[in-house]
Amino acid sequence: MYPTLAAVAFSGATRDAVPFGTTFFLQTLPAFEATLDLQYTVFDFGARAGRIAAAGARVLAANFGFNDVHRKVINQVEQAYYRLLNLLGQEQAARASLANAQTVQDAAEERLKHGLATLPDVLEARLRKRNMNCK
Repeated sequence: MYPTLAAVAFSGATRDAVPFGTTFFLQTLPAFEATLDLQYTVFDFGARAGRIAAAGARVLAANFGFNDVHRKVINQVEQAYYRLLNLLGQEQAARASLANAQTVQDAAEERLKHGLATLPDVLEARLRKRNMNCK
């Protein structure tokens, strides 16, 4: 959008042997050259605006990609967290079921000692507890 100014400078020296009669004389000539280049586009027929719009679209696409990666990471963390909560709940429920089975077995064995239950009742309570231990 703004004018461009470029400056270039060259310097050097040349040495030549110049013949003069039957002898040669050494001649050293210094050289210096400088140029300035000024460019300013008056009419570009929308080319610059098109390049600016394309660059803006590339930035927007990169931003969407960046946000999508964050969204995927957040989703994976959420899924892992809820799986952990589910497993913790299942473990707590299994421990409670095991404690209940132990209580039922203890009660059945006490009733058997006092003659209020039968051996199949005790065996069923033991089997229920053993099944809880296996899970």
